Order: sequence, then structure tokens, then C-alpha cells
Amino acid sequence: MRKLVFSALACVAFAGSGFASNKVVVEKQDFESAVEEFAPCRVFFAVYDGSGDVLDYVYHETNTPTLGGCYAYGTQLMLEFEALYPDGRIGDESINYG
Repeated sequence: MRKLVFSALACVAFAGSGFASNKVVVEKQDFESAVEEFAPCRVFFAVYDGSGDVLDYVYHETNTPTLGGCYAYGTQLMLEFEALYPDGRIGDESINYG
């Protein structure tokens, strides 16, 4: 009877250990390549009033995956500042990617 109990326990332990080894492994190389796909995107511009005086200097930096994404970010930022300064104008724009 003892042999039967020990045999049953051994089968259960062996079957359970098969589930324990099913790990999901994320390779470090995949993560590093995903991070390297993003590059710095720097946006600089000035906001001027009607007489040419500077109202605000704006410099923002973020990471974007593409050059197009960088330009979209810069354009959106300039539109936001145009709404903040309805009588102002944007000048000296600089959008750098990479």
C-alpha cells in the first residue's frame, strides 16, 4: 500500500514540475532593439508680438520613433502656443531629429 501511495505522489510531483518549467522568457536583445528605434526629437521656437519683441522662448525634447513623428510633435506644440498667444507669431523654428 505504501508503494502505491508513494508512486501516486511521485506522479503528481512529476506532472506538477512540468508546469513549473513553462516560463516566458523575454530576451534582452529584443528590448534593446525596441529602445534604439526611438531617437531624440528637439523642438525650439520663439513667440514674438506684433512689434517683434520676444514673448516666449520654447524648447521641448522628447523621443519619437520617426522623423515624421518628430515633425508632427513640433507642429502640434507650435499650434498650442499659437492658441496661447493669439496676437503673437511663431519664428526661428528648429526641429531636430536624431
